[in-house]
Amino acid sequence: MSKRSFGKKQIPAQLEPVIKKIGNNIEIARKRRGLSRKVLAERMLVSIPTLTRLEHGDVNISFGVLVNALWCMGIHRELSNLAAPDLDEIGKSMEISKLPERIKQKKEDNDF
Repeated sequence: MSKRSFGKKQIPAQLEPVIKKIGNNIEIARKRRGLSRKVLAERMLVSIPTLTRLEHGDVNISFGVLVNALWCMGIHRELSNLAAPDLDEIGKSMEISKLPERIKQKKEDNDF
């Protein structure tokens, strides 16, 4: 018996279209490569229903399944930018706001 997840209840409603878009993007990438769901699912070592759920934006699909799909199609390179500290503008501004005033001024002076 499969384990049930409560992921959908934890996902903000604003993210549901984003997750659906990611699934749709994966489906488009699969079709562009001329891969059937059966072939890609075999490469990913998952069932066809699992791949179908991923392509439909099911929030209960594991991150591992998502990453594996991207890797199997060679579109995994941007994954390292997810939550990258250099791209975290909010976190960086919060960090700067906690610095002593003398250091904040030096950072602002050196900002190119």
